[in-house]
Amino acid sequence: MTEGEFWQMMKNETAIAKENVEQINDLAFSNVDEKFLNILGSEKFPLSVKENLNEVLNIVNEGKTLIDLYPEVLAEIPVSSSGFQDVCVQYQEHHTPHRKLRQAMLEMGGRLEALNTAKSGFRKAYGKLRRMETLLKDLEEVLTNLKSDRITKTDYLVLLQYFSKFLTPYHSIIQKEGVIEDKELCGFLIKKVEDLFYTKMCAYQELLRGYKSSKHMVKDAALKVAQQRNLVEIFKKQVEETGWSFEESEVIYYVMYFTSEMEKQLRTMGRVDTGTFGVIRYLPEGIRKKVLENRAFLEKKLFVELWPSHGDYLTEVYKDFLMPKFTGENEIEGVNVKEFISLDLIKILARKED
Repeated sequence: MTEGEFWQMMKNETAIAKENVEQINDLAFSNVDEKFLNILGSEKFPLSVKENLNEVLNIVNEGKTLIDLYPEVLAEIPVSSSGFQDVCVQYQEHHTPHRKLRQAMLEMGGRLEALNTAKSGFRKAYGKLRRMETLLKDLEEVLTNLKSDRITKTDYLVLLQYFSKFLTPYHSIIQKEGVIEDKELCGFLIKKVEDLFYTKMCAYQELLRGYKSSKHMVKDAALKVAQQRNLVEIFKKQVEETGWSFEESEVIYYVMYFTSEMEKQLRTMGRVDTGTFGVIRYLPEGIRKKVLENRAFLEKKLFVELWPSHGDYLTEVYKDFLMPKFTGENEIEGVNVKEFISLDLIKILARKED
């Protein structure tokens, strides 16, 4: 790509973004499509392919992002996971509403933290864009004046930021007359300012693309938080209806977790693996026996009664039977949860009477 072609690309970026940087009228742009096609060797491509490549080239030249090209698609189709996927993967693997509520809170906390970080980054990026636009406009005005051998005090202040060592000897003359009489210096400064403009415009393009993308990511994260807030309310209600404290629900969770794992292993390997069987050993006695009873139940259904392999999961069909039972106050399968954890059970959400 020639220097003239690059400057035209800069002009396109600015116009499409509706920014305040004026177009540079004296830098030519020609045959960019042909250049691009030659680089790719696409002169051998069918006409329809060339047309498609030209369309892609225009998209790149204009600095468009996915948000510019498909706003209606991205408004409905998230770039991250779907809500259905989130609920299935993030929550349904948990066997108690308490665990689901905990997961929703963890997910929401992470998203909110990311949104707060994005908010700060968004503000910073916006400020950088405005400052960059002002600088680009100033540099363009400096170029226009330099090519007329004149320079304003504002131009001079802009140049001093970057080329002070070249301008210091001419300070008094420029301040007094606003004219650079040294043609060689003037030509040198024009080249330097064009190079600086080139560099700053590249940075501006990159910043603008990131800014556009960050706006969509903020929207996407906000939708996730909205979903998680709704899920929190659903899971809170389910927790309330159980009447269980979180610690009591953990006992139920682990019984169902190990039971579910054993079913998967029995169905796929025909046995419970040594790792799972070894961990079960460390459960308190009543809970351990319940898990082992569930194992025997699963083996009977799968290998004796020949539960059809195409049937539903046994842990879903016989969930009520497989779940551990309360055998007293704060007691599940004969295990006093309060005594086991050596801490009073907290019941703030769950207030259901026995």
